[in-house]
Amino acid sequence: MALLRLLEEREFTRVGSTRARKLQARIITVTNRDLARAVEEGRFRADLRYRLEVFVVEVPPLRERRADVFAIASHFARERARTLGRAVWRFPGTSSCAGSPSTNSADCRLGGR
Repeated sequence: MALLRLLEEREFTRVGSTRARKLQARIITVTNRDLARAVEEGRFRADLRYRLEVFVVEVPPLRERRADVFAIASHFARERARTLGRAVWRFPGTSSCAGSPSTNSADCRLGGR
């Protein structure tokens, strides 16, 4: 398995090549599956799981963190508005247009300038 070789030996071979190349990188993987159960059921390789689970961070699904939905949506709205040079559309329950170049509240609600 190419991924396992990359993780263990820190080298890979390009498609169509015979020369192995060294790699210095961090690999970040994400899954919503229970890998321990998948290994027990024979659906995932134990050696690959061992290599991938060097540092595990478990984050509950967003459906269990409803309070985070507004913060995440606000972050992406501000980022998108910044890239477009536009005012941030005001989400219900907010008191201002955070980061908005405009002070007109109608512009904030409508997403315009």
